[in-house]
Order: sequence, then C-alpha cells, then structure tokens
Amino acid sequence: MTKEARGRGSATTIDDLPDSLRIALRSGFRAAYWFGDRVDAGADSDDAESQQAYADGKRLAEAVSMLISADLADYGADTAHYDRVADELNERYGSDVVVRADERSGSLGPGFRPRSDP
Repeated sequence: MTKEARGRGSATTIDDLPDSLRIALRSGFRAAYWFGDRVDAGADSDDAESQQAYADGKRLAEAVSMLISADLADYGADTAHYDRVADELNERYGSDVVVRADERSGSLGPGFRPRSDP
C-alpha cells in the first residue's frame, strides 16, 4: 500500500482525495449513472489506482440507481447492497467519502458525501 493510500482514511468528502482518484471516481459514477448521459470513456489515467477508482465509481452509481428505482419489495435488499458498496469504498478511500443509507436525510442523498458548508 502506498503512503498516499494509507493517508486516505482521514478523507471526509470526495474532495479530500487526490485529484487523480477524485476525477476517476466521479468519471466512473457519471459513466454508469442511469439519470444522465452515459459516456464510458474509461479512466483518465492508466495507473492501477485510477482504474480501480473508475470501476468503484461505476459500482457506486449502479448501487445508487438500484436504490432509487427499487420498489418496496426490493428496497431492503437494494439498501443492503448499497451499504455494502458504501462500506467497501469508505474503507478504501476514507471513512466518510460515501454516504451510508442510514445517514440520508434532507439534502444528504446516496452517493458521494458533498463538502460541508463552513
């Protein structure tokens, strides 16, 4: 594990991550999110971390899409799947980078945690 990867545990939003990871995560998310134009151009960088971040962004977008489009019969399973993805990405990128399902309220929805207002 690189020194940069070890220091990621303190990230509290996606904006706290290094540019290459932040861009790759957001690009992957945009490529797979159902509510927008899908442009799957791949990660901007060929390094393994950026490729993994791009794939992780796509996985998160797919989990968010499942959660948003779930009917009541599937909602519990889709919420559990979303939380598994969120937990994995929070472990990889920082403890608060992805919002867990039980944290959603008001303006805080599923996906990447936005930067808090000062």
